[in-house]
Amino acid sequence: MSENADAEHRSGVGSGALGAFEPNQQRNVPKPPSAPRPDRDSLGNTSRFFGGVLAADSVRLIYCIVALLFATLAYTYLWSTTPSKATPWFVVATWLLLFVNLFVLVRTATLNPGIAPKATHPRPSVEDRAAGRDYQYVRVKRLTVPMPYCYTCELVREPRMSHCAVCDNCVRRFDHHCTFIGACIGAGNFGHFYALLVASTLSMGFVIGTLTFYIIHWWNTADGGNQIIAGLLICGASFIFLNTSLMTGTYTHLIVIGHTFREDVKRRGLPNPSQAYNPFDNGCWANFKEMVLYQDPPFASEEASLLGRV
Repeated sequence: MSENADAEHRSGVGSGALGAFEPNQQRNVPKPPSAPRPDRDSLGNTSRFFGGVLAADSVRLIYCIVALLFATLAYTYLWSTTPSKATPWFVVATWLLLFVNLFVLVRTATLNPGIAPKATHPRPSVEDRAAGRDYQYVRVKRLTVPMPYCYTCELVREPRMSHCAVCDNCVRRFDHHCTFIGACIGAGNFGHFYALLVASTLSMGFVIGTLTFYIIHWWNTADGGNQIIAGLLICGASFIFLNTSLMTGTYTHLIVIGHTFREDVKRRGLPNPSQAYNPFDNGCWANFKEMVLYQDPPFASEEASLLGRV
């Protein structure tokens, strides 16, 4: 192997690999040697919450819960004024779906997404930084993946880990920061996030179907207030259904190919994204078990110690 090819192989860019991620330039700023080290158990901008975590912008979670409760009450009122034998079944089913969605929503927002302990590695010296030696490398299948040093959390990022600027934490298998519920999505809560998408899509489909049934049979005899409620509910449910169904399809595809959303965005920015090699793709079923059922592969250990460093 030539020197250029060897350099490309070590950096992970020669084959369009997804394992090689650049450090977050905005957050990854070296600290002066005299700066105090972060507490190992610090959670950044998140706080502990009944055995889980709660992000600083979790007020959005409250907005989501209130909106769901208000919409369900409006749906219940609409059917309670409708002379239909199906009314009790529709109402009971809707409240059951609400409780399922609320449970998965709260679990997604409060589960630890995979926050890495801070201050687990010493700060690189000025000489090491100048020489570019603030990286470690790990072999994943046939690719050598760089593990940059995070100067904010003071740790070496394992493969697929990234620093969230909102939560101020390094998160394992970081997918994205969900602004709707104010929480990071990572290795610790991705499965619940996917379940939330599926549950939301099915629930909105049920609401759209029953409201369509209402419009067909009782729209002409309903008063103006009920018509407004039905119109607003079906418009809102259709908007949510469109978004969650697209996201469910997108994340199902990402699970099949073994990508996180962040990795897929980086893949699409490569010269030949269709030929990009993903060393973390272990097949559809293995990807599903790892990402949705929380069965971690060997390279997800805290320091990737089960893989030989180079």
